[in-house]
Amino acid sequence: GSASPGPGSSRAGTGGRVERTLTRRVPLASINWLGDEALSDLPAAGVELRVKVRSTRPPVPARLLPGPGDALPTIELAAAEEGVAPGQACVFYAPHGSRVLGGGWIARGVGTGDPSGRQGG
Repeated sequence: GSASPGPGSSRAGTGGRVERTLTRRVPLASINWLGDEALSDLPAAGVELRVKVRSTRPPVPARLLPGPGDALPTIELAAAEEGVAPGQACVFYAPHGSRVLGGGWIARGVGTGDPSGRQGG
């Protein structure tokens, strides 16, 4: 006889695969900044910190980039994350230790690429 997939088969999980988008640049709205200097005084090159974009994951290295003009400030993740979506919270932590530096809400436009035109990597 022919062998048919049993109850332990992994075949069932292959039909409805969801494509996940990896994101490195995350625009933010409604930022609450608790850092030592004003958010408007941050250097154009940004400031190093760690961010938590998913409640179930540990904070990861990133850079907070102030928005030029009226543009939204952006988080640039050191390594791309998946499952980042508008409406999620983003918490900022000091690069070392557990000090909270603030947070914001992930805005629309996440995952649409790098507005500067640079390629990641």
